[in-house]
Amino acid sequence: RRGLTEPPGGILGDTDPSFSPDGRWLAFTRQVHPQDNDLFLIPAQGGTPRAMTQYHRPVRGHTWTSDGEHLLFAIQQQGVFQLWQLRLDGSRSRPFPLDDVETTYPRLAYGSARLVYLRQPTRSRIWKQDLLNPTSPPEPVLPPRFDARQPAFSPVDDRWVFIAVPNRYNELWLQEPDSNAPSPLASLPGHWINIPRWSADGEQVVFTVSEGFNFDLYRVPSGGGSLEALTRTAQQELAPSWSPDGAWVYYASRESGDWDVWRIPVDKSTEPEQVTLAGGRVSMADAQGTWLYYTKSQTAGLWRKNLAEGFEEQILTTLDPADSGNWVLTRQGIYFVQRLPDGTTPVLFFDLASETTTTVFTPPQPIPGFLPALTISHNHRQALFTQTEWLENDLMQVEITE
Repeated sequence: RRGLTEPPGGILGDTDPSFSPDGRWLAFTRQVHPQDNDLFLIPAQGGTPRAMTQYHRPVRGHTWTSDGEHLLFAIQQQGVFQLWQLRLDGSRSRPFPLDDVETTYPRLAYGSARLVYLRQPTRSRIWKQDLLNPTSPPEPVLPPRFDARQPAFSPVDDRWVFIAVPNRYNELWLQEPDSNAPSPLASLPGHWINIPRWSADGEQVVFTVSEGFNFDLYRVPSGGGSLEALTRTAQQELAPSWSPDGAWVYYASRESGDWDVWRIPVDKSTEPEQVTLAGGRVSMADAQGTWLYYTKSQTAGLWRKNLAEGFEEQILTTLDPADSGNWVLTRQGIYFVQRLPDGTTPVLFFDLASETTTTVFTPPQPIPGFLPALTISHNHRQALFTQTEWLENDLMQVEITE
């Protein structure tokens, strides 16, 4: 018996090994964190592992094609698991042509074209919690037909936006407080919209748009209108947020090699600027523009940087990496999700003045991680949060053409 891999420090571990059909290669999943996985390849006799993907997203299973030249793998794309196909030389990765969603743990029968996989469809619903009566039961805020997630309250009134999934792709929708039904605000056929954030004056919404694993930033007037691209690059621009004066959009990028917070002027008059130097992912600026608060990739905690003086300090130590987007900055403090060992996810409030933490409420089911799932109204009277409903688990079999 001998070890084949020895993950470096900061790596959760290596899992899910599988031999190539000729026995020469071993594919496996390397986990930095449950939400940060990639496929690696190593010679069966041992050697240096080679990264086959660099997507840093949850992976649930992979399988070899019979010719040993491709890997099929299930990876989370915009909150939904899909099958992708990868050449062994790493030169090409593309979606696998399978008309299904929430497809995980693929297995190809050796020497045949039979593919079996686990289908785990889910539906997300948005619930409202009365913060003036936090022990009262929460209520759903949209009809059951809506597969809805990622709610975001306006900072100036009771409007809120959310991500709806009316078909295969995500769209941005708006709920007016005096309306019985929400209305679509932004969509791009064939693209995924995620992580909406309001400007401080409530006039604009910025969000990410992706096709495959390329992510760009767009904005749209909150009252409706044309979409405008803020970035169109080969980099991944994620987790946007506004400066309080609306002149800048902060976002996460790996342009410097590691995830850091950058910012771009909304008028695109100058090049993007790097803001953090020691890591940064999901960020929000305070109302005065003095501090930038942010999480770091796959690291527990919350930090802030003084934008004028440049120093950094840690504010929270217990914010789980899975909840990198599950926190809300207000003038008084920070609402955030606490992920406990018993599986519950109470919402806590950290008071910036007293540096004390109190429990606000505990949702009946866990708040999902990875993408933002919590928002607080401008008057602190309501919270909206996402809950995931598992509809079924089915084994599916199809005949494919490699």
